[in-house]
Amino acid sequence: MNENNQNGNNGSNSSNNNNSNNSNKEKKYTVTKGSLILRIVVSVYLLYTVYQLSGSVGTAAGTDKIVVIVAMVVFTIIAVPLGGLSLKAMSHGEYAQPATDMEEVSAEDQETEEIPEVEAVEIHEEDREDHDTVK
Repeated sequence: MNENNQNGNNGSNSSNNNNSNNSNKEKKYTVTKGSLILRIVVSVYLLYTVYQLSGSVGTAAGTDKIVVIVAMVVFTIIAVPLGGLSLKAMSHGEYAQPATDMEEVSAEDQETEEIPEVEAVEIHEEDREDHDTVK
């Protein structure tokens, strides 16, 4: 009886694993490659700012020194995960592909609105003579 319970549990666990693997394959990313590049640029800039602030720690005194150190710590705490996770996402291709975005556009969105035709106006000879004469 214990063997049946163990087999039943193993079967349910493997089906759960298959479901989670399928959901990972079908995952759609909302982040674009451009936004990842922008995040990396921002994190590099923040780290550069930390580097520049490190030179002013020695010259700052009192509360200015504390503010500079706090700013350095905050910038580092923001920049490292932001840049690291963005680099990871870029290297693994975890961003929205332009080709997949276009495939999602429905046929209704691709249809263009028809422009109604304009009827031609007939000009009679009498009307032409009236316009040609100068008063």
